[in-house]
Amino acid sequence: MYARRVIPDGANTRPVCGDRSVIPEFICSCILRYNLRLPITRQLGLFSMLGLWALLTLIGVFFAVWKGYGGHAFAATLTAFAFLFLVMLLFAARGMETILAARLGARAGYLLGGALFLVYLIYALGTNTFTLGRAATAAALVFVPLGIAASAER
Repeated sequence: MYARRVIPDGANTRPVCGDRSVIPEFICSCILRYNLRLPITRQLGLFSMLGLWALLTLIGVFFAVWKGYGGHAFAATLTAFAFLFLVMLLFAARGMETILAARLGARAGYLLGGALFLVYLIYALGTNTFTLGRAATAAALVFVPLGIAASAER
């Protein structure tokens, strides 16, 4: 599946794959890529990624309900998971990191950190495991690295 047949190029005894000759790039582009007709970056677009997120989250919900899960703790856990899964998939979508960096600049990190802490609060309050010590620890784990990064000159 990953290997590609190498064809000698007439008088040139160096194998070629498509229009490329044997160089270190050959190894990456021909042997490791199983289909040269596909672009190198095969990322889904924003709306395709949102559809994938919705489908996978819905399948997970149906499976969990079928297994008998429910209640406030399950709803809080599902909300936290769905949000974190959404953020992960959105950053995997084509061009989203560039769009966020262009629109929000350095504020994007603070926004993401604040949203992450809010998700923790939703989970902790929904599952009745909230304590001030845990909330302070979560806040420190989220905001101390952001503060250190913000205080760096470059």
